Amino acid sequence: MVDALTASSSSHLAPAAPLAAALQQQQKQLSRRARTLVARSMNADGTNAANGQGNTAASADAADADAPLPLPDRCLVAVSCTSPDLPSFLAEIKEIASSGADLVELRLDLIKDFSPSRDLDVVLDAAKKSGLQFVVTCRAAWEGGGWKGGEPERLATLKMAALKGAPFVDVEYKAAHMFFAGE
Repeated sequence: MVDALTASSSSHLAPAAPLAAALQQQQKQLSRRARTLVARSMNADGTNAANGQGNTAASADAADADAPLPLPDRCLVAVSCTSPDLPSFLAEIKEIASSGADLVELRLDLIKDFSPSRDLDVVLDAAKKSGLQFVVTCRAAWEGGGWKGGEPERLATLKMAALKGAPFVDVEYKAAHMFFAGE
């Protein structure tokens, strides 16, 4: 992934070398963060902190990143944010939060002229302030999405979203090997 970043000629991201160094420095935090999330979701007795139900696999070692996350006790509703420009995208996040949704999918690939260096922090801040869980999606054109940039830039955008605190990022199975390269 880091080698692919140096090949990107996009002007939207910071220069490849500093970005690559930042990614290398922070990649290890992703796996630590995943273990922390699992541990926080479990009580000392191995029951799910949210609903009191046991989860044997996770209770065996709540800090194990390979342990499955506990399932919620009800169906959660996810709503996609698909507005085509940044101001309406930010307003739509607020509308989705007030609609009763449990999670918002942030479709960055559908925002016209989206620039990760300029816009990612703004979108993440709005999502965090909404009080909803959220998943950052930047769907590739080859997967039916609206992303117009290169694959290295798209994956770097998703990785930066994760490193900046996004609880979930949506990575296609066919691209996962590139997303996790260098870890």
